Amino acid sequence: MVDATLEAEIRRIIYNDYGVGNQNIDSEEIYNKLIQRGIDVPRNAMGDIFSSLRKRGLIRGIGKMDSSKAPVHGFWSIMWVDRHIAV
Repeated sequence: MVDATLEAEIRRIIYNDYGVGNQNIDSEEIYNKLIQRGIDVPRNAMGDIFSSLRKRGLIRGIGKMDSSKAPVHGFWSIMWVDRHIAV
């Protein structure tokens, strides 16, 4: 199950810091912004959230397979953001 509070914060970061439409967002950038804000990010949470956002059509992107980075920040490359990402 996806952490709704963490998902909302990720959605705010994506919308407010990057905007909508075609993008090139690395999940590590989002992770670093969360850490700077003092938000604890559980292992595997970001990958689950990005997968959920993609399934709902809010983002397009790919999760990369890197066993050392994926549990930390999902190791995603977001290439497109829907306007409905706004919280």
